Amino acid sequence: MNRFADLFITTCIIVVAIAAAVVLRFQAGFGWETALVGGISMLAVLTIVNIQGNGRRDRDRLAAEVAGLTLRLGELGQDVANLQRRVGGLEQNQGRRQNQDVEAVVAEVEVIGALVRQVVESVADMETRVLSHQVRSGAAAGRTAPAAATPSKPAPPPAPVVEEPTLLPRRFAHLGEAGFLDLVRRAIEANRIDIHLQPIVTLPQRRIRYYEALTRLRTEDGDTIYPSDYIPLAEASGIMPMLDNQILFRTVQILRRLVTRTKDIGLFCNISMASLGDTAFFREFVAFLEANRALSDTLVFEFTQRQIKSMNPIEYEALRSLQSTGFRFSVDQVSDLRPSFQLMAERGFKFAKIGAERILNRMDELGADIHPADLANFFARFGIDLIVDHVESETQVVELLDFGVRFGQGFVFSPPRPVRSDVLQSAIEPPSAEPVPTVSPTATMATPGMTPPTTPPPARMEPPVRADKPKPAAEPRRNALGRAIAQKT
Repeated sequence: MNRFADLFITTCIIVVAIAAAVVLRFQAGFGWETALVGGISMLAVLTIVNIQGNGRRDRDRLAAEVAGLTLRLGELGQDVANLQRRVGGLEQNQGRRQNQDVEAVVAEVEVIGALVRQVVESVADMETRVLSHQVRSGAAAGRTAPAAATPSKPAPPPAPVVEEPTLLPRRFAHLGEAGFLDLVRRAIEANRIDIHLQPIVTLPQRRIRYYEALTRLRTEDGDTIYPSDYIPLAEASGIMPMLDNQILFRTVQILRRLVTRTKDIGLFCNISMASLGDTAFFREFVAFLEANRALSDTLVFEFTQRQIKSMNPIEYEALRSLQSTGFRFSVDQVSDLRPSFQLMAERGFKFAKIGAERILNRMDELGADIHPADLANFFARFGIDLIVDHVESETQVVELLDFGVRFGQGFVFSPPRPVRSDVLQSAIEPPSAEPVPTVSPTATMATPGMTPPTTPPPARMEPPVRADKPKPAAEPRRNALGRAIAQKT
């Protein structure tokens, strides 16, 4: 482009010089020599002006480049200074930590040595007393018995009882695995599913930013079945898709109720990897999410790090399909920082949860030499927000604030509270096709559908059944999600 402009300007200069010579010859009446001198003079003047303009433009460009290089050098010097400061801090912390570890190991070795000496002395004293007792007993038996009796053979030791590994919780061990699975299946089919919401708050303001939906099942007798009780056996037996079907449907309905109060809210929903591998469930699952794409900014699906590590290619492909719908993910129970969180961020993971006890007292278990104060920035480099859960005391809150943690979850902020029964009842019915309503961001932050701590747990939500009609059997797959998709279409 610059070459074309220079050629055009040069051509124009030559044309102007020729035109000046022609005007001097024919209009002014000068001779050819005078006209030629005038044209050459005009050509020289215009050439000098053009050269000066080009030089000024080159000087301006060079000055801009020098200023840019100076700015880059300043930034580079600042980065080098920051790097030196961080390296110095790491060296100091590493030396102090090594000294503390060595001192702790030395103290433990001294304690163990003292205990070993005590044990050796006690054993030696006991052997001496046993030997003297045997000598005295043998002498007394030799005086009283005419002949030594033949000693009887010692009874063989009982065989050790080896307990077979089982996924059945102890308090339901009397039912057996088949009986417990039947109990869980009956609770799902009878809609005895309680949803509890626990807030995730911003720190230090403690403003509610998200909720996590926690599931409880109820038996016919009113006993509560916690996720830690039924999830391992339910995943192994293949009934998790049936439960995730109901949980997802209810969660979406509760989220719709939440966004009517404020748009600045979100909901975490736990989904099993076993459900992602179920073709029939996943097909309706994706269709349901497509129909509710408006909630993609507020609904977050949560998986444990153990599940993510054991994902197979089918589950990875399912996760990619979920990401294409616009929904985000969270990794829970993070216990290892060695996997690539950059790769997880590219797959749609925007949140990571680590327990407060692990961050404050057991950072060495995470497998990376990262100070707790740098942990939030470590995840922020990948576009992931750190959430510290299981925060149980105000002391932990103060320490987490010193580490720059922005989100917290735990009993110190609020325990999980059950959703009101009328909200759950409305969640059992198919949702309407109306879009998600929008409200002012200044709406109240009160917890919708939440009962106060003194309110007893909600009653069983079995729908009424007429006496003249038998209760219909629950559909195995296409129940809540299938009806919702049909209603949408």
